[in-house]
Amino acid sequence: MNLKTIRENCDFLPIPIRIKEAREYNRLRVTELADMIGKTRQAVSQFENGTTKPTPEVLSKIAEVTGFPIAYFFKLPRPQQATMSQIPLYRGSQTKTENLKRSYEIAAMWSADIIDYLKRYVVLLDVNLPENLEFDPLSKIDICQRIENIAEDVRNQWGLGKGPIHDLAGILENNGFIFSKIPNKVKEVEAFSLWTEGVPHIFYEGNRDTSASYMFSICHELGHLLLHTALQKEEMNKMYKELEWQANFFAGAFLMPAETFGNEYITSNLNSFIQIKKRWGVSLAAMIMRAFALGIIDEQKKSYLFRQMSSRGYRRHEPYDDEMVFMEPSIICNSLKLLIENKVVTFGDFIEDTAIPMDALTAICVLPESFLRTYLEPIRFPPHLRLVK
Repeated sequence: MNLKTIRENCDFLPIPIRIKEAREYNRLRVTELADMIGKTRQAVSQFENGTTKPTPEVLSKIAEVTGFPIAYFFKLPRPQQATMSQIPLYRGSQTKTENLKRSYEIAAMWSADIIDYLKRYVVLLDVNLPENLEFDPLSKIDICQRIENIAEDVRNQWGLGKGPIHDLAGILENNGFIFSKIPNKVKEVEAFSLWTEGVPHIFYEGNRDTSASYMFSICHELGHLLLHTALQKEEMNKMYKELEWQANFFAGAFLMPAETFGNEYITSNLNSFIQIKKRWGVSLAAMIMRAFALGIIDEQKKSYLFRQMSSRGYRRHEPYDDEMVFMEPSIICNSLKLLIENKVVTFGDFIEDTAIPMDALTAICVLPESFLRTYLEPIRFPPHLRLVK
């Protein structure tokens, strides 16, 4: 956004909610931001509610300490009706502060902005799910079988058969799902998901070191998106543990169908699980829980297997973790590449138009280092020289 556009659209006045979002995204209290910019708490509150406007010097300081481009503070907000249609569902610690949740809500809003931007130029894939996909999470009647049926219906809809899944991100993206890495992440949250204007979006924790952990976390979020979209916030808070169990059960059923995984040679010896880990691409813990859910092992054998895991140090690092590679999502990155290579926009245009912190942009779009090296670093065109004749 250039200076002329800012002046024309906004009378060169920063938009108060954008100042607040910059603070909330960084999980800062009003007093903390005030201390960082050398102002009072009351002054920051007035900037955020629009009572007074910051001077250009103060706004530059806010941008500096929050890591935001100046243009963000002049960017018009999304219309209220076009924001998230569902509160995010989280995988990780139940104790999450409100400022952490708000930070991720802002990231989800930016993701929706980016998808809207891409849709101006690129035909993205429609969401492909079975019709009449209904599930009542409040009913305990045949709950395991109902979740098994939904997992099977989705696999059938996507033509996955009953074997192991490998390119999970590619499968979901080809069926209309959007992926992002979690920006500004913390260890308490492994993943979260939500529906935004009819589009399912999964944010996953991008610096964990095992493919198996990604696979299960993403399928856990897929379970939330399919099973829990109709619940209200109060119901989610009240039923947190039950909803997490349901999402975990779905992940196990989706990744390890009963008909095929149930026929694997499984015993109470941990080595029997290690031998099939690479085939199924999931963790030992997930396979043990799935075997228990299918009645292949009982509670006593399950406990014994987990004790074996602990004694061998597998709670931190399992066999084959270093050999299994997670294929990262690519739909946003490939859409950007399509626009750039067809000279629709430059990467610089995209950065300026989105006007969000670069680290957040990189995470939300899942941009690899090679992409940044190719399209971000300046290209020098040397002058054409000729010898004097």
